[in-house]
Amino acid sequence: MGLGTSAMESRQAAPVTREAGPMILIEGLDLAGKSTLFARIQDTLEGSWKLRWSRNCLVPENPINERAQELRKLKQPGSGISPLETGSLFLASHMWDLCNFQPPEADTVHLQDSSWLRTVAYHSEAFTPTPFVQEGLPWTLGSFGDLAAQVMGEEKTTSGPAFDVVIFLTASAEERQGRLDERRQKNPEDCDYDDALVIRDPAKFMKLDSLLWEVTLRRFPHARKIDSTGKSRDQVFQEASATISSCVSGPLKVAFEAVVP
Repeated sequence: MGLGTSAMESRQAAPVTREAGPMILIEGLDLAGKSTLFARIQDTLEGSWKLRWSRNCLVPENPINERAQELRKLKQPGSGISPLETGSLFLASHMWDLCNFQPPEADTVHLQDSSWLRTVAYHSEAFTPTPFVQEGLPWTLGSFGDLAAQVMGEEKTTSGPAFDVVIFLTASAEERQGRLDERRQKNPEDCDYDDALVIRDPAKFMKLDSLLWEVTLRRFPHARKIDSTGKSRDQVFQEASATISSCVSGPLKVAFEAVVP
C-alpha cells in the first residue's frame, strides 16, 4: 500500500466521538478587564474542575504563538517590522492550533483568553489590509473548522471550536487610558506599543474594538457584550457569572449561579 493511499484512508477514517468539557471564551482588546475576570472565574472553579487556560492561541503549548507575541511587542515605528511579518507568524500559529487542538476532557473547563478572532479583526480590510494574511485566514480557519467538527463529532463544520460561553469585554477609551496609566506604574514590563494606541489614537483603538465585536458576533451569535466602564470588579464578575450560568447546565451552572446575587 502506497503512502498516498494510507494518508487518504487516514483522512477518511470515521471520527471518534467523546464527551467534551465546557469551553469559555473571554474576547476583547486589552485594558477591558479580562485578566481580572479570568482570575475570578478560576477562583470559582478551582477545586471542583480541572482547568485548561490558554491565551490568544487555542493550544496552551503552541510554540509559534510565543514567538509571534515576542515579535508583536517589538513592532513600532523604525523597527522595520510590518503587519505582514507579525500577521504571518500569527497565521502560522493558528495553523499549528489546527494540527494540535483537542477538546477538553469532560471534567475540564477550557478557559480561553482571546482567540484567532483578534487576528481576523486586526487584518481586516477596514483596519490593516494585509493581503497574504487575509487570503490565508479563511483557508486556515475553514480547515480548522473541518478538523474540529471531526474531533468533536459534529456534522456541520465551523470556523474553529464551538465555545459554550462567549463574553466580549469592552470599556471606553477614557477608562482604558486610566487602566494603562495604572499598569505602567505597577507593571511597566507588561506594557507595549500596541497598548499605547488607546492614548496615541483613541478613535482608531475603539474602531478596532468595534470591528472585533462584529467579528465575534458574526462567528458566535450567542456572544454577550459586557461594558466594564465605571463598574467595579465585583459588578463585572457578577454580570459574567450570570451570562455563564445562562449558557451552561449541570454543576457548572450551579457554581456560577451561587455567586449571582
